[in-house]
Amino acid sequence: MMNMSPMITKILLPQCPRGLLQRPRLLEFLHEHVDYRLILISASAGYGKTTLLVDFAHDTDIPLCWYSLDTMDNDPRVFVEHFIATIARHFPGFGKRSRTVLRNIERFDRQGMYPLVTALVNEMYEAIPEYFIVVLDDYHCVEDSPAINDFLSALLEHMPENCHIIVSSRTVPGGLPLVRLTARRQMAGLGVNELRFTGEEIQALIKQNYGLDMPLDKARALAEQSEGWITGILLTAQTMWKQLLEGVITTSGLGEQVYEYLASEVFAQQPEEMQEFLLASSVLTQMSPALCDALLERKDSRELLELAEERNLFIIRLEGRERWYRYHHLFREFLQARLRQQDEESFRNLHRRAGQLLAAQEVWGEAISHYMEGADYEAAAATLEAAARPMFISGQWATLTRLLDSLPPSVLEAHPRLLLSRGVMGLEAGNLDEAERYLERAHQKYVEINDKDGAARALIEKGNVYRLQGKYGEAIVRCERALDVLGEKEETIVVAEAHRIIGVCHERLGKFTEGLRHLEKAVFLFEQVSEATRRLHNIAMLHHDLGTIYEITGDLSRSLHHYQQAIRYWQELGKASSLAITLNGIGVNHYYRGEFVQALEAMQEALDKAREAGYARSEAYTLVSLGDVYRDLGDYRQALEVYQAGLEIAEKIREGFLVIYGLSALGEVYYLQGEHRQAEALVRQALELAHQHKSDYEIGLCLVPLGILQYERGDTLQAEATLTQALSLFQQSNMKRELARTHFHLAQVAFLEGDLSRVSEHLNQALHLTTVLGHDQFIIVDGQRTRPMLEYAAANLEDGERFQRLLERVEQFSRSKKKMLCRPRREEPKAPPGLKIRALGRGEVWLNSELVPTSRWVAAQTRELFFFILAHPQGLSKEQIGAVFWPDLSSAKLHSVFHAVMYRLRRAVFPECVIFEEDRYRFNTDLDYWYDVEEFERLCDKAEQVKDNLARQARFYRRAIELYRGDYLEDCYADWCLAERERLQQRFLAALENLARFYRQRKQYGQAIELYRRLLAKDPYREDIYRQVMKCHALSGDRAGIIQCYRECVRVLEEELGLEPSPETQTLYQELLHGE
Repeated sequence: MMNMSPMITKILLPQCPRGLLQRPRLLEFLHEHVDYRLILISASAGYGKTTLLVDFAHDTDIPLCWYSLDTMDNDPRVFVEHFIATIARHFPGFGKRSRTVLRNIERFDRQGMYPLVTALVNEMYEAIPEYFIVVLDDYHCVEDSPAINDFLSALLEHMPENCHIIVSSRTVPGGLPLVRLTARRQMAGLGVNELRFTGEEIQALIKQNYGLDMPLDKARALAEQSEGWITGILLTAQTMWKQLLEGVITTSGLGEQVYEYLASEVFAQQPEEMQEFLLASSVLTQMSPALCDALLERKDSRELLELAEERNLFIIRLEGRERWYRYHHLFREFLQARLRQQDEESFRNLHRRAGQLLAAQEVWGEAISHYMEGADYEAAAATLEAAARPMFISGQWATLTRLLDSLPPSVLEAHPRLLLSRGVMGLEAGNLDEAERYLERAHQKYVEINDKDGAARALIEKGNVYRLQGKYGEAIVRCERALDVLGEKEETIVVAEAHRIIGVCHERLGKFTEGLRHLEKAVFLFEQVSEATRRLHNIAMLHHDLGTIYEITGDLSRSLHHYQQAIRYWQELGKASSLAITLNGIGVNHYYRGEFVQALEAMQEALDKAREAGYARSEAYTLVSLGDVYRDLGDYRQALEVYQAGLEIAEKIREGFLVIYGLSALGEVYYLQGEHRQAEALVRQALELAHQHKSDYEIGLCLVPLGILQYERGDTLQAEATLTQALSLFQQSNMKRELARTHFHLAQVAFLEGDLSRVSEHLNQALHLTTVLGHDQFIIVDGQRTRPMLEYAAANLEDGERFQRLLERVEQFSRSKKKMLCRPRREEPKAPPGLKIRALGRGEVWLNSELVPTSRWVAAQTRELFFFILAHPQGLSKEQIGAVFWPDLSSAKLHSVFHAVMYRLRRAVFPECVIFEEDRYRFNTDLDYWYDVEEFERLCDKAEQVKDNLARQARFYRRAIELYRGDYLEDCYADWCLAERERLQQRFLAALENLARFYRQRKQYGQAIELYRRLLAKDPYREDIYRQVMKCHALSGDRAGIIQCYRECVRVLEEELGLEPSPETQTLYQELLHGE
């Protein structure tokens, strides 16, 4: 199997190059604007964009996810896979849901991409608790992809505030919403003017890297001459001792020529062995010592790569366990051009060898690109033949299509397997005319070389094209011809697929017995397939198709059984897109049974799954099914809305049957609203398409509403002819549900004509068929507009009681259908959760009775900042906070760090907990919250206010003391909390002392002693408290307690302070001891 995991070297952060000169003005710009959604760095090659970003990555404390782009990333699926992978590298819990949605996306248009962006945005918010940055380096390599631009534009529009993207590009990406983002102050940028090196920066760089003292005036002249083009300056610096500075550097329209000249000078200074290594290794886009050794058949690549890095030869080392390198893009382009110029044959041979090495590792895209560079088109074609299937299965359709299209036409035409693959890609992309052309050429080529099996496979794929075009008869002919060639001897999957296409086409033509036979044959064949994923996928799809046929023919029990089987397989495979269309089938099953509420629930789930997976076909079918339900329940406005939405998608993806069904259904809604002319126009449009498909089933479906319209306008003769024709078509395929409905409306025609015997005949036929079916809800719905006929039948026909019961059910449905449309009221927005904050003792924050865990804060500093802001109710500026928490940071870096930590804080609690007003951040006191410090101080204040009522004062002190679990933020060791801790402790000690005094006065000496002891535990040097304790012991007659307390006082003062008790204490002790 192909290795489809992202290429690790693309998401490894490059190491800081040796001799890097930090550019504080640019780093500060990035730090200052890191809270913007997008930062764009745009300049032509050689201005240090990547180097600046690498420096920033190593300078910032915010997690930074790196993605180096090249032309192989032009496939939207490849791009998104790597985008997810680089984030998941930093946040291992991220990506599972997004990858599931990505696997299920079939088309990367704006509509299909919405569920992917939704999944990514939701997962970013839920799985990543902090600020992070994604760097997309060299975005110009993919900016021509509309799908990638649409993806990134949608992400920039909707991504949560913790995600920030930096794009570096040689051009300004026209496909991104730059104007809108700038207008909203959500984007900042650096261009050539900002990236140009100044004279001061050049002077510092030359001094740092080469030990040369360049006068500032010459450095400024160099900056002016070179327009600050750093690559040219670096190359010049390496050759400066050869007096090449004078008049060499200019970028005014001659950048590439100048670069080539300067690079040649640097290259010429290298030893011959290094020159050879640089030229040969530049074949690779990413290099490891092992890969270079294998390519160049040598054993010293590690040493040479390290030497190149040491000499600053424009090589970038990537971070990671293994050593990977890449050359600066300009330098690699120069080396490749030099190698090709010097030795074309060696250039080609090296690329061919690189292709062989990478193909052996199943890195197919890179391998094929190397073969193409080496002009080995046959090897490229052979590799594509091996890669096509795994690339198709993995969904890399854009890459596969691009590689196929890159082959010379003569090579592609010589390989029918590749023509077949190209046709299949057109089929999957919905380009049916293009697919048909390639498949026809593949078939012709297979016939020319007498490859019957290949020709049969091409015929089957053409059959698939014809099926989607609605040419069911032609599809059957192609697949039957293929089966005649293949027989049953081999290629089980191909034979099974042919039977499946034939079965589905017979179903569309209304030949259900034939359809069932072929589909059941296909199930049997797919069960023989050894590859589990392909086997399960196809069996699930066939169960769905069987469910559809049994549903149409009225066997709802068997239909439900097959749908449930399909659901089981889809869930096992994790195929949300296919799960959606089967859920819709179950919804239709409920609808046929008259279980409208269950039908709406199943269809809504199907619609959610379809949109989540980006599966347009399933979304279209589900919307039309919802239209049927809303129409029957009388919500015509909603029915029109979903019918039109489904029809729009069906026309776009060229789903022929659904277009016909949708047009006919729309016509029925207009008829029910009394707009008969519009209704008939839509039904006749559907009928014309059905005739083009040559499908009796589709023709019959259109004839029934046309007949209804005809008798509604009084043309009963024409209505009878139309409905009789539909009856004949349905009888050929024994479609009981459609037969019953047609008989019912023929009974209405007979009633309008006064032919009462035929009323009885057709009504009895209709009811007999519904008895066989086991459901008749469609009769109940249509009966609302045919009440006079039913009333006549109940009063005059044999078995009138049965018609009376039917009429009563019609009346009951008319009354109850509006209730079924009632949707649950949306929940009112929830108020912020109850917030409980404890700072006395260990700092704790509780939300809805649950402790906010340490992991939610991400870092201890985040929690500390929360309590710091809480301690300053008047609010604090960013600079005041920074002076306490990050005093050594520049104002620019403070900006980025502050916003990252503030995001963590708000995310850990909830966004509204800290508000920003008048340039100050403060705790939001309007919230529903409880804070132990505030409550403690409130109780102490109350106690002080009621000094005249000692009992009441004691109650307040008692409650305050109970709150004091420990000193203020005892687990925080920062200087800022020391003063607050001391202040609150003093209030606590005062409360203890006052309450102890109250107990002593009440002669509750034991409780008084206990409180005094708690006070001494906090402040053991308070002799006055020891004296109060001794007095309490004396008053309670505890002589031993007096002695013990005094000795403790003596010991503490002696050991801790080197003092003895004061005379006052000694005197009191003697008096108490002798009972004075």
